[in-house]
Amino acid sequence: MGLDGTPALSRTYECDDRLKYACVGFIHHPIVGPGFIWNLYPAEQKPKQDEEKVELDHFKETVSRDIDGRYSVRLAWKGGVQKIPSDYKIAEQRLNSTTEKLRKAGEVTRYDGIFKAWLEEGITARVPTEIKEDCYFLPYRPVFKPQSITTSVRIVFDASCKVGRNPSLNDCLHKGVNYIELIPSVMMRFREGRIGVLSDIMKAFQMINVGKDDRRFLQLLWWSDDTCTEICVYQHQCSVWTLGL
Repeated sequence: MGLDGTPALSRTYECDDRLKYACVGFIHHPIVGPGFIWNLYPAEQKPKQDEEKVELDHFKETVSRDIDGRYSVRLAWKGGVQKIPSDYKIAEQRLNSTTEKLRKAGEVTRYDGIFKAWLEEGITARVPTEIKEDCYFLPYRPVFKPQSITTSVRIVFDASCKVGRNPSLNDCLHKGVNYIELIPSVMMRFREGRIGVLSDIMKAFQMINVGKDDRRFLQLLWWSDDTCTEICVYQHQCSVWTLGL
């Protein structure tokens, strides 16, 4: 119950831009706190907390820092490195279908520029094309955003791709700790002050390297140039944020 006599969960507040938003009244409550809803289900929380502890322990044990100051992490495998069948044929089919879409949209050169930039920045590296087993190829698709000034087309990876009934790469990795439940309290604290300060780290996830032993599971196919005549194999040297690193 609020000071005005209205239920805490049903009150609305007026924003500076005159847009109304719903506010969870107990978000700053000293006893309830932001985790109240999740704590209503302790039986479901226990397995989640156990898994998150395993993930955090794995991170602490495997994280390292290179001589240039860049951090390196290992993939968060469930029960150690898994045996995943090679999906080269599927990745090759996706490459051809993606290339066809890009040609129709007139975006092949721009897409090729992304791969060239990754190579120059050390985000990816070329590897021998004859190595097609004991590794995983990330299929991907283009997402077009014509309204975007800086990124009209971007690459979206599909680590849920399976070979038959075998597990996908995502199936073999922990999901990672979920911090979404903390967002409401972060947003409320942000509104407490008169001045808000924002910052951003350019390509933040790509600033973190992946352990060398895990990079063979982060390979992808693309052409040698925008003529799309010779297939090359690229390997991620840095983290791919969609994989729960």
